[in-house]
Amino acid sequence: MIAQHYNNPCIVVWTPFNERWGQFKTAQVVDLTRQQDSTRIINPASGGNFHRGVGDIVDLHTYSDPIVLNFDDPEKPLVLGEYGGLGLNIEGHRWYECFATLYNDNGSVEGVTARYERYADQITRLGQGITFNGHKACFAAAIYTQTTDVEVEVNGLMTYDREVVKVFEDRIREANRKMIETNSDVTAIDLPSQRGEDLAGDTLYNLQGMRIANPVAGLNILHRADGSSVKFMYR
Repeated sequence: MIAQHYNNPCIVVWTPFNERWGQFKTAQVVDLTRQQDSTRIINPASGGNFHRGVGDIVDLHTYSDPIVLNFDDPEKPLVLGEYGGLGLNIEGHRWYECFATLYNDNGSVEGVTARYERYADQITRLGQGITFNGHKACFAAAIYTQTTDVEVEVNGLMTYDREVVKVFEDRIREANRKMIETNSDVTAIDLPSQRGEDLAGDTLYNLQGMRIANPVAGLNILHRADGSSVKFMYR
């Protein structure tokens, strides 16, 4: 999994399993992954079966409207690894005309655009924090599915041949701008530590998900020895 922050390099995350496909011995596979590369954040199962104490984040998939997240693990950042899937058939621009499939049919360019805007608003509100059973979880990321049609799936914002854009681009741009600016505000995040020697027993990552010895300028992610995680701005 590679996630893109709007003004920073890509974040590389190891993801051994996707949506329960062939998922087995999750804890052991995560341990093996960490042995191969201990510098990266590990997403044990994107949209799959979750196990407390395994991996670094919880990743849920949902195509519901409104967006519903229902897994409680207050010790890990919560990620929406797949959402959206706003389908629209455009005849003559599909990879497989006879058997093209939709996650859901939005009927028109206006239908896709309006629903995308509605999802963007929901993501913005989720970014302000989610409470499960009295515990406030850190909602950390959302990944839209999908930017273009891919072979039999016609759920993209653009057709498979890249000839037709299936949304009103100015409205999508504005929805993304609001979502990014709101959820990227870290001015209220307190700095837990400024010196590496104060982080004994904890693990520190930079925004790219690489393990580091000392805080770096910008956003840092601190994984505490007790299993909790926090993010903070260091200047």
